[in-house]
Amino acid sequence: MRDVGAEVPFEVDTERPNGLPSHANQYDPKRQEQRAQNKKHHLPPLTPLGEVYGRRFTGEVTATAQRIPRSRVGSARSHKPCHGDGATLPGSLKRSDGVGPQPNWTSSPQAASMTRGRAIRTSAVIATWIASTVLLVEPLQAAWLNWDELAINLPTLFQRLVPLLGGAALGLAALGAALCALAPTRGLALWTALGVAAWAQADLFAWQYTTFDGTPTDWSIHANKAWLEAALWLGAPAIAVWRAPWVARNALRAVAGVVVLQIAGLAATLSENWPLAEKPTLASLASSRTQEFSTFALEGNVLIILLDMVQSDIFSEALALEAPSAPFPDGFVYFRNAASLYTSTQFSAQSVLTSQAVPEEVDAHAWRRSAMVQSLPALLSERGYDAALASIAPHTIGCERKIPGVHCKPVRSLTSPNIHWTITSTWRREVNLLVHLAVFRLTPHAIKPQVYDEGQWHIPAPYPLPQEPSLPPGIHSNTLTDLKILDGLINGVRRSPGPPRFRFLHLFGAHFPATVDPLCAGPASGSIRERSVSTTRCMIRKLTQLFFALQEAGLYEDMAIAIVSDHGLPTVDLDPRAAKPPLPAAPSGQASAAPGFSMGVPMFLVKAPHARGPLKVSDRPVSLCDVPATVVDMLGIDEDLGFSCESVFAASRENPRMHYRYPSYRQQNQRPRARRYFFKFKRYQVDGHSWHPGSWVTHP
Repeated sequence: MRDVGAEVPFEVDTERPNGLPSHANQYDPKRQEQRAQNKKHHLPPLTPLGEVYGRRFTGEVTATAQRIPRSRVGSARSHKPCHGDGATLPGSLKRSDGVGPQPNWTSSPQAASMTRGRAIRTSAVIATWIASTVLLVEPLQAAWLNWDELAINLPTLFQRLVPLLGGAALGLAALGAALCALAPTRGLALWTALGVAAWAQADLFAWQYTTFDGTPTDWSIHANKAWLEAALWLGAPAIAVWRAPWVARNALRAVAGVVVLQIAGLAATLSENWPLAEKPTLASLASSRTQEFSTFALEGNVLIILLDMVQSDIFSEALALEAPSAPFPDGFVYFRNAASLYTSTQFSAQSVLTSQAVPEEVDAHAWRRSAMVQSLPALLSERGYDAALASIAPHTIGCERKIPGVHCKPVRSLTSPNIHWTITSTWRREVNLLVHLAVFRLTPHAIKPQVYDEGQWHIPAPYPLPQEPSLPPGIHSNTLTDLKILDGLINGVRRSPGPPRFRFLHLFGAHFPATVDPLCAGPASGSIRERSVSTTRCMIRKLTQLFFALQEAGLYEDMAIAIVSDHGLPTVDLDPRAAKPPLPAAPSGQASAAPGFSMGVPMFLVKAPHARGPLKVSDRPVSLCDVPATVVDMLGIDEDLGFSCESVFAASRENPRMHYRYPSYRQQNQRPRARRYFFKFKRYQVDGHSWHPGSWVTHP
């Protein structure tokens, strides 16, 4: 009898369970005819049994293979191997009846390498997704939610984020590959769990902590929620290790589901903030002038300097400390009984230029842009003035849209003769801030203080900024910007023929974090109030030098000057003991109805043209909205320009001083976009001295 195994390969009988071969049909005439036809037409032979097992059961022989009878596999004594070419079965499949070598149930080296390679490829996809979350999705959401606060435009933002995304993706892919090379299944499962946990931390556990403007952070407000985050960051990896095979198999499905949610979130955020306000391009900014704030006409000039967050009592204390060594220039009147319309720069800065309060139940941002068309600089421009504005927050004075006849620019553009370098540095700062915000959102509560605390970021910036050679350690860049601008004005003051100039300069002042000593030479120390007093003393010194430079240039005498602040300090109570001379007696029997009223008590100084004499202190009631009417009065313009408040030099005050409170940034962002800036204000009236708590009463 011929050895069938040597000439006729075993075939898979599809009619038998599990596709096992049948010896009974080996000599079927129809099958013999089919083999002949295949050989004639050079078709491949029917699949041998060994190849079926090799393809289907490589590295993992099932119980079905173990039950193959001896008669179907053949013995080592009477049969050749199943393959016609004499090869052995893949996976070392051998007999299970004790005759010959026993089966090898372990995985083959080829199968193990394929599993590791698949895990590494999947981890690279997950690494790209994690990098996109940190450096694209979260920064874009933060940018669109705070679009009015930024100077960068959308194309430039993408240009800055994409290189960071590519580098981060490569780095994370290498980290994931190393993890999966050590333990393919568990490594991939753990890598997936960490990515999903980071996404959940940013989007599901996004607690509101603070405004990232240097304000101290109260970490206790969400301490009770830390256990939720701990459960997330400990539970996700634990489940991944426990159910590693299942998590690894479904890793890409999980990531795809999260990506869908992220795209939906981005679309919702964009739709709520659409249309985005137009931002100036580098070309348009580079065409603006850089020396205009130090050049004045021969006469009739107006200068308004707004020092952010200088509370009236802080200025009074700093002034008393500086008076013996650096007396304030002649002609100024310090109106310490001042009140602001608002408690933040968002709307207080525009009230200094428009004299108007935001109406209720209208889009406040849209109204602000339209109100600037009838602002003091716009109206003076119509009357022949060369008007220019520079601000630390240009959007608060309508600079995102062109104001007819008015030049408007970011204040940092005044710190360098190379405006290209200045603007690109500003964009870099904003990209750094957006990336830092993303990292802050992605980290759990326990680690957040290591990312941001005490008004400082403690993680590296993706775009490092060049270190200023004159920057002493400990002085914040905001304070340095003020010093550089004031030094530039002091050294660059000059007279030039032409129309009279109107200049509005909004500086950081004592805004958090105030970090310079009274001599402007090193960092400040002490409490928030002590640092604010120290920084204000430095500002007083620089302003005194500026006014002396104007005197030497022959410009000070007939110049109208106002030095104001937009509001007070949010965390420092007003101290009546700082008043020199003492305050008038406070009304008795009445408690304050305005919590944190000290934020509504700003600094307010005015110098009229040709005014002489040492600094005077006045307790006349004034409001920040009085600035436009006061300037018009000092310039001698008899025409009624429609300003709602009155001059501080009027015989008596006719209208009550109003103060408005509106939802915080946190509350605004929690409202639907369609109604986010439609405010219903809480009104207060300041009936007495603004330093007395009892003067702040609720207004119906």
